[in-house]
Amino acid sequence: MVLVLDLIVVGMFILFGVFAHKRHTWAFIVGMILYALDGLIFLIGQGWLALGFHVFVLVCLFRGFKACRELNAR
Repeated sequence: MVLVLDLIVVGMFILFGVFAHKRHTWAFIVGMILYALDGLIFLIGQGWLALGFHVFVLVCLFRGFKACRELNAR
């Protein structure tokens, strides 16, 4: 059952990647929100290395969001 749930979540993030590649800014926003919520698990559990990785990925996602907005403005 847990494997099925994991596959669903992975599939959702793959779809966000597909839509982000097509320059849909909403995919970046929703992906960042969900990934930040996932990062809260590590904050609560004091998993500092995993939390640091989540922060790094969130910064990269935000930079991608800004780049997407810039490309869409052209």
